[in-house]
Amino acid sequence: MSREELNQIVISKITKLQEQSGRSAHGISEKVRPIGDLPGFDSLNGLELSFELSGELNIAIDSKLLLTPIGGKSPTVSQIVDRIMPLC
Repeated sequence: MSREELNQIVISKITKLQEQSGRSAHGISEKVRPIGDLPGFDSLNGLELSFELSGELNIAIDSKLLLTPIGGKSPTVSQIVDRIMPLC
C-alpha cells in the first residue's frame, strides 16, 4: 500500500467519524490535527479511529499511535499516517 492510499483511508475514516457524530468534516487534510482542530474530536474518537483502521487494514493498530502527542501537540493526519505506514 502506498503512503497516499493510506493517507486517503485515514482521512476517509476521520471524515466518517465526524459525519456520524453530526459534526463538520470540512477541511480534513494531512495538516489537520484531529484532536484539537476538528470540532468535538477527542481521545474517544481516537480509539474509534484506531479500531476502524485496524479493521480496514487488517492489522492491529494501538490507539497510542494516534493519540500520543508530538512536541506537546496531538499528531497531524500526516504524522498518524507516518506512524501506521511501517505496519502495512
